Amino acid sequence: MKVGYYPGCTLNSTAEEYNISARKVCASLGIELVEISDWTCCGASAAHAASHLMAVALPLKNLLAYQKLGPDTLVLPCAACYSRFKAAAYLYPAHEEEMEEIFREKYDQALEIRSLLNFLTGEELLRSIKERVKEPLTYLRVVAYYGCLLTRPPRITGEEQYEYPTFMEELIGELGAEPLDWSYKTECCGMSFSLSAPELVIKLCGDILRNAKDVGANVIAVACPLCQANLDTRQREVEKRYQVNLDLPILYFTQLIGLALGMTPAELGLRKHLVPLRV
Repeated sequence: MKVGYYPGCTLNSTAEEYNISARKVCASLGIELVEISDWTCCGASAAHAASHLMAVALPLKNLLAYQKLGPDTLVLPCAACYSRFKAAAYLYPAHEEEMEEIFREKYDQALEIRSLLNFLTGEELLRSIKERVKEPLTYLRVVAYYGCLLTRPPRITGEEQYEYPTFMEELIGELGAEPLDWSYKTECCGMSFSLSAPELVIKLCGDILRNAKDVGANVIAVACPLCQANLDTRQREVEKRYQVNLDLPILYFTQLIGLALGMTPAELGLRKHLVPLRV
């Protein structure tokens, strides 16, 4: 199986462990990830605040390149990139003339844009993952944190259960871990306000981390490099503010899959996390 693959900027820098684990997991499932050599930033973190047209044009430049590549599906591991690509495709008809003037070509809307999480939790691939589990994660109690971009807004993502999705929990269960119910699975962690409103971010992260701890989790699973960085790096500040002990590893769902498939923590880049997973 071949699919287009857009890693995005963060997976080639601070979140390289997400890229590494995603590639290793997909390779083990027989999925070939096809990446264009000259992809560019989609502008996820700032373009939409600076210019509406830029926010459409930056992802569209990449979509035009991927539609020539061959595979009819494009998967994106980063939730922020996925959100901007889906938004660009959704908004393209309203800006078709302007985009054609910029790029001198049409976007045919035939490319299926999917998050890597949604793609790997499809019925066939989920079954394939379950069949390959060698080391069930029976020692983990996991809350699935989707964040605010993977499922919303529903008019763009097409998700029906956008406030209370469950597809990551289904994956967690198939890996042998215990998926826990909780109240903050789609709440915002405040990453965009890290510089402008750090006190607010500590409060938002504190709510998420403390609720995860309260329901008995010993791991939080994520699908967004921005959320991972925020929840991982803010734990000491949250502990100090609220006088709590958290010690919650923030792992990418691909790392959990890799562990269950028999890959080592070193292979999956777990050493990069500030809060370690103690197996």
